[in-house]
Amino acid sequence: FSFHTAFVEFLGGPEFAHLLLLVPLKNLITVEEMLICNKAAKSLTQIAALLSAQQLEDYYLPAMKGLSVAEWFTSQATSTSLDAAAYPTVSNTTKDEMRRMCSALCADKTPMVQRAAAKELGPLAKVLPQSHLVTALIPVFRKLAADHQDLVRLLTVDALTAIASSLPDKAVCKQQLGSTIKAMVSDQSWRVRYMIANHFAQLAKSAGQDVVREELVGAFVHLLNNNEAEV
Repeated sequence: FSFHTAFVEFLGGPEFAHLLLLVPLKNLITVEEMLICNKAAKSLTQIAALLSAQQLEDYYLPAMKGLSVAEWFTSQATSTSLDAAAYPTVSNTTKDEMRRMCSALCADKTPMVQRAAAKELGPLAKVLPQSHLVTALIPVFRKLAADHQDLVRLLTVDALTAIASSLPDKAVCKQQLGSTIKAMVSDQSWRVRYMIANHFAQLAKSAGQDVVREELVGAFVHLLNNNEAEV
């Protein structure tokens, strides 16, 4: 199932969406079946785009907070996908709180939650200003990119390209991401090396000429000489 945003009009318009859709969708996210959780979360993010800042702060954010500390890890994992849809609209105070929630989920001890949080860093990076990327998101990204689980590390490659493309100052991009790119290229897991190779063109386009010249050319040669055929 998926609640298309046009469905909201049949319920009286966006001003009633939080009353009639938020609660049932939140309840669906609390079930154990991950497929249902993900579908409900997708619908919830679509509806979030129609809500006012006040509706988001009064109803959407409390729902997010409740899911992020729910008993089932499926609810916690799914809650990581709800940030980006609401972030541009809410107040600065709420934005601060949302970034803290994201950091907490990225540091969660449950592997499933941590992997889900790593996967959602990319969409969040696209709606953050450079200052908050540098002070809030990149430190979290670096920790996940160095995690002991290769399944977590490989999920940060999408976030790497999203962060690089979202940093308008490419000197900052080089300073903040250069060492992580080097580490990913020589990662002990072939899966991570494969993922960075698969995203190489996109990363080169996003990172800027200095990073390409000083970091990526050598990294590309290193990947070409890799012993793993898949890489």
